[in-house]
Amino acid sequence: MQIGTQLEAPEGFEGLSKNTIYCLLRSDPNRRRVLLVEFRCLTPRDATQHLRAKKTYRTTLHFLSRDRFEKALEAKQIRSCEMQEELPPWFEGMTIADLRVYASFGQRKKSNHSQRIQRSISHILPLVNNLEQVLSADMPDSLINAHARSCEPKQNETRFRTMFYAYICFGFNPLVLHYTVHNIGRWER
Repeated sequence: MQIGTQLEAPEGFEGLSKNTIYCLLRSDPNRRRVLLVEFRCLTPRDATQHLRAKKTYRTTLHFLSRDRFEKALEAKQIRSCEMQEELPPWFEGMTIADLRVYASFGQRKKSNHSQRIQRSISHILPLVNNLEQVLSADMPDSLINAHARSCEPKQNETRFRTMFYAYICFGFNPLVLHYTVHNIGRWER
């Protein structure tokens, strides 16, 4: 399995819940652990019925024993999702091709979105370049948070972690850092 492989535990497994998708970050042979990330929606379920409700996401790391993880894979307690999404869950089923159409709009603005994406990438690039060190740290979130605070201007730690994990889990594709655009103009007026 490679970084970003989307996994599920159909009946739950240890700290993993059923009906939840996890992305593989690292299988660490030295620490004998597997690191998974969950992109958890924080918006209450009843609020999501309204298109106007903005969904917010936060990352949660899950650490599993490597031996237990491998046995769970063999026993099909954990398995790869049949459908591997191209984009993080906040894009709700969009594809890279759909997002490229939106990205092409606004190229004439003073500061277009591709420039904002490049600024975001420049902030996370030092972590991406040292990915092995970051993911093998005792607590990767602490290392990422410290880097977010050291950026100029300082970055919101929660959004920064979400941006970092999304970027590495979805193929280092800059478009995963794009604004969510699929509901623009669709809310009840």
